[in-house]
Amino acid sequence: MLIAITGGIGVGKSIIIDELKKLGANTIKTDEINNELLSQPHYIKLINEEFPGIVENGQINKLKLKELIFNDESMRLKLNGIAHPLIIQQIIKESNKFDLLFVEIPLLYESNAKDIFDQIWFVKSGYEDRLSRVMKRDGLSSSFTSRIILAQAEEDNCEHIADYIINNDKDITHIKSLIKELWDKLSKNNTANSQ
Repeated sequence: MLIAITGGIGVGKSIIIDELKKLGANTIKTDEINNELLSQPHYIKLINEEFPGIVENGQINKLKLKELIFNDESMRLKLNGIAHPLIIQQIIKESNKFDLLFVEIPLLYESNAKDIFDQIWFVKSGYEDRLSRVMKRDGLSSSFTSRIILAQAEEDNCEHIADYIINNDKDITHIKSLIKELWDKLSKNNTANSQ
């Protein structure tokens, strides 16, 4: 079983997936898959060809790439067209190793990956909370962070196709308790199905 933990930037997907991992779940994050891609020679070569000036001394300048794609929608879509199929391919490969795998995936709707998942858990949070979380985490300005949030607005569409909606505007104790409840329910169902 493959379960997506999704929602826009700054909603708290990492809190959810980290909590699931503590409870014993198998987890992966698409940001980690993406970071691996960014260090692979064939991918660096591809980025260098498609986005001249982004590769410096044989490495992708992540900050320059981020600024480029969030200041130019066509560049963002172009990068997603390159990265998303490779990330999805890796998710499918990883899913073959486990009976149950949770995937933190920020751009589920945009990457057209929803059909590979058995369940979708949608995480949502208020705009101000998201803004402050991302600014604090990434050291970005308010206006740049706002642009990223707005660029990912399409991800809110996932709420309509979600099996579970997790509202992350409450305290961490509430979120942990909710995740444990969902995990226990899922583990119980999985055990029953395998007998």
